[in-house]
This record gives sequence, C-alpha cells and structure tokens, in this order.
Amino acid sequence: MCKWAGVTTKPTAELIAAAKASAETLRNVSHNCPACILTAIRLGNNDPFYSSDERFQFKKETDSFWNRLRDKWEHETEADTICGGVQ
Repeated sequence: MCKWAGVTTKPTAELIAAAKASAETLRNVSHNCPACILTAIRLGNNDPFYSSDERFQFKKETDSFWNRLRDKWEHETEADTICGGVQ
C-alpha cells in the first residue's frame, strides 16, 4: 500500500516502536497506511487503539485509504488535462 501511495515503507521495528508510543504516533510514522498499522499491531502484540474510542478497523481504514488515493489520482489526472501536464 505504501508503494501505491508513493511513500517508503518503514522498518517493522520502527512501526512496532511507534505502536508502543501511541495510536497517533503509529499513524504518523506509518503515513496512515492500514497495512503498516496492522503489521505493527499484530507483530508487536500491542494495540494502541485498544484503550481509545477509535478502534482500528482494517477494512474501514483500507477503504478510506484507497478512496483518498483515488481522489488524489483523479485530481492529478484533471490537472494534467486542464494544464497540459504543468502544475
């Protein structure tokens, strides 16, 4: 998923450390990538979302991720069409 979003995947150890810090830290370090967040939760045996009102739901997060990415791609395509590729 990181590749599609154009970001570098963080090392697993870094994701696990972020999960131990807080849900917000994990979201920031993972670039809000659902696959990276799930990796940190599962491999780190630590769910920073467990004690908060904001439970991590992989399906919901994945749908949101792809929708945001699709919107970004559509916007870039429109800009290319309108501006002839110059932004």
